[in-house]
Amino acid sequence: MNNLCFQNRYELFIRECRKMTNQYNNEVIFSVLQCDENFQRQELANTINQISEFYDLEYTGNADYIHIPNFNTVFENYLRYPILVAYQIKNGQINILGITTIKNYYNIDNINPYYPIKNSYYYEITGLIAKKNSPIKGIGKHLNEVATIAIREHQKLFPKTELVYVADCRNYRSVNAAKYGSSYVRELDNSSTHVRLIGYYTVIDANNNLLEAPTFVLKFETTKDIPTKQDITFNYQISDNMFQDMEIEIRTKLTKYGIKEPIRTIDEGTGIVNFYELEDKSINIDDIKIITNQTDLGNDRVSNKILTKKVVNI
Repeated sequence: MNNLCFQNRYELFIRECRKMTNQYNNEVIFSVLQCDENFQRQELANTINQISEFYDLEYTGNADYIHIPNFNTVFENYLRYPILVAYQIKNGQINILGITTIKNYYNIDNINPYYPIKNSYYYEITGLIAKKNSPIKGIGKHLNEVATIAIREHQKLFPKTELVYVADCRNYRSVNAAKYGSSYVRELDNSSTHVRLIGYYTVIDANNNLLEAPTFVLKFETTKDIPTKQDITFNYQISDNMFQDMEIEIRTKLTKYGIKEPIRTIDEGTGIVNFYELEDKSINIDDIKIITNQTDLGNDRVSNKILTKKVVNI
């Protein structure tokens, strides 16, 4: 992608952030972090630390669903990708209400193992999180709107650009967010926009044991064809080999759509990644139902801040 593409990308995110700020009557500011004067007035190290602490304190859900970004990860993201943030200023201090990182990949030389389609240029909305127990509602939803619409506008200028979502197979909240994103765009511009299930990936060790639950790979598409209604339910059960049993459930439900041979890649420090692409990509995310049967419970994380306080109290 050329420099015009990257410049245009930031401008689109900034434009949509301004629109959302206006919707909140400037009581909440939506912006691209790297271009925000309020954040630029403070030391960069303070900004990066503030964001990493926000993730640590505000994310208390299932520990398998997200790798909490530490200081180094946030700093790397800051240098490479647009970071969208929603915040207020109170008593001269920035109070973050929500944040997400918009990652972009170009699969030519460095193939992303989790979506290893060659020569594809795509966006992924990652790490979307909003402040718990905030009196201001809808921050996460509106950050998703800003990102989705900006990328949608970018696709009009660069049609080959794709928007890909990934979601742990049990994480119905992320799947529902993808559903909402597509329905929002459909209503906004009266288009036939949908999110399709295009495959899934697994991460295994050298002995072929799954290291985490299978992850759905979804793609945001605009087509002239109205998707055929299909009802697909993924019903998981707690077991000694839970991750393997989840994959069996997924393969059982998806076999008739044609599961290609896996594209196998090694992600250094994580494991062996097998990406399974579907031959038939007609499954609309709106038609998917997930029954977790409590397979998503039992490993909720506790923030490092809270752990530190407990140690001090002892």
